[in-house]
Amino acid sequence: SQVFCISAFGRLRSLPDGVQILNRLLAATAPNIPPATRWDLRFEYEDRDVLGETGQGTATNIDVFLVSSSAVVCIESKFLYDANEGFGGCGQFNSGDCAGFHGPGSDRKTGAKESLCRLEIQDGKRDPRRYWQLSRPYFQDTVYRAQRKGETCPLSASNYQLMRNFLFAATTARRDQEFGVVAMVPEKTAAKVKAQVGAFRAEVLT
Repeated sequence: SQVFCISAFGRLRSLPDGVQILNRLLAATAPNIPPATRWDLRFEYEDRDVLGETGQGTATNIDVFLVSSSAVVCIESKFLYDANEGFGGCGQFNSGDCAGFHGPGSDRKTGAKESLCRLEIQDGKRDPRRYWQLSRPYFQDTVYRAQRKGETCPLSASNYQLMRNFLFAATTARRDQEFGVVAMVPEKTAAKVKAQVGAFRAEVLT
């Protein structure tokens, strides 16, 4: 999917109407994003400081990061097999280090109880992540409720990758800039991603 994404969007840099194509794409998928006279395209873009992903661990990687004077947009590209898999979940749960709920005692690795999420505490060389702190202006209050064993963290499963893309766009945007996230998938394999995005909008975003 990365090869497809870079070859498709990278080509826009050399096309005379590349900016107009991007403006048309965003008008159809993220209508709050104003058209631009110039888009800066950055591929496989990372900035560990944005979400506090410093130290060890995998940082958020944006397939295409679009920047204009008035907006920033994160584009996530999934092609065929990746689209069928959908958005990725939290590695803490997948590794067994988290019990899967957002609450005291969910941290199986260190046993720390001062935080509802083990990603908020220092763990060896991995610094605390800023996800829960940065998301407050954008996510529903129910997302932050302390859960008990047997419940499911609202930012686990597909909401995890969606959350990181959303917060990356929201946090990098200046006060005078709009921000957005666009998922690009083939129509014939889009059902799972469409459902995941719909659930994120309904259950997480304000």
